Amino acid sequence: MLVYPGQMGPVPENRLEFVRKIRHALSLRGCAVALEDAHAAWSAYSASAGWPWVRVPEDTYEVLSRIRPHLSRS
Repeated sequence: MLVYPGQMGPVPENRLEFVRKIRHALSLRGCAVALEDAHAAWSAYSASAGWPWVRVPEDTYEVLSRIRPHLSRS
């Protein structure tokens, strides 16, 4: 299980489907993550990339490589 080590809040309704896609992409790579952790990690990635929010790439490896630095093993 991967967790976001920082502070996080609930997933906004308008991003719920987006975050589910992130979780699905990670599950294809054998990684489990809660919705809130996935949302917080993707938000952290987006902020570090200089964008307020970026779409989920189609490549599951790319998803994992982008947010993995923002997650740790529980």
